Amino acid sequence: MILGSDGLWDLWEYEDVLDFPMKRPPPPVGQSSGAALVEPLAELVEATRSQGEALFGETADNITAMVATFDFLP
Repeated sequence: MILGSDGLWDLWEYEDVLDFPMKRPPPPVGQSSGAALVEPLAELVEATRSQGEALFGETADNITAMVATFDFLP
C-alpha cells in the first residue's frame, strides 16, 4: 500500500505510482518485501520532486510518501 500527500497524487495516476515497485522483481522467498520497496519509493519521490520543480518552480508542493507491506499466508 502506498500512501502519499497531494504533492504526489497531483502529479501521478495511481497506476503510474504502482509501476515503481511493480517493475522490480519480487524479493527472494523468506526476505522482507518492505526493504525491497525502499529504493523504488525513493525513486518515486525524486521523480515527483523533479517533475514538480519543472512544472511549478519554487511553488511546487511538498511530497510525503509511505509504503506499507502485508504478508498474506495461504
